[in-house]
Amino acid sequence: MSVLKKSFFILVVLTICLYFLTTGLFAKGGYFYNKSLEKVLLDLEYRADRLKSDVENLMLQSGELTTEEGIRDTALNLGYYVDGDKVYLFAESELQEPYTKYRIDEEVEQPFKPLSKPLCFVISLGISLVVTLLYTLIARKPNSEEESDLPV
Repeated sequence: MSVLKKSFFILVVLTICLYFLTTGLFAKGGYFYNKSLEKVLLDLEYRADRLKSDVENLMLQSGELTTEEGIRDTALNLGYYVDGDKVYLFAESELQEPYTKYRIDEEVEQPFKPLSKPLCFVISLGISLVVTLLYTLIARKPNSEEESDLPV
């Protein structure tokens, strides 16, 4: 088999193998894309659990508001005072925005942006061309006429 036929065979086989490898890693449905979607899913599940527990806490608090003692406890937790308590006032410059446990409007981390399949093919073809050219340059033997011109 000549060097050119071997080179063409290597180019085709290597391109096909690298195409499947790059699409399996970087395309939609590939390894990195699926891992990033898994992270996003876990983040969304965590947020849903937090919201669910907040709803349960609010339901418990609303149930406690039916008694006078529950109303008094809730008022103390919210910062209201009862007669006889000392009230400290702070200047407005020292006030800060109210503390929130978390922000609901936070953006969810965007998943890995997958490569298109044509781009994966171009990448695999480029790598295959470089490897095939290197193989062709290394495997090419000098002609017998050129060898005869060399001094012994």
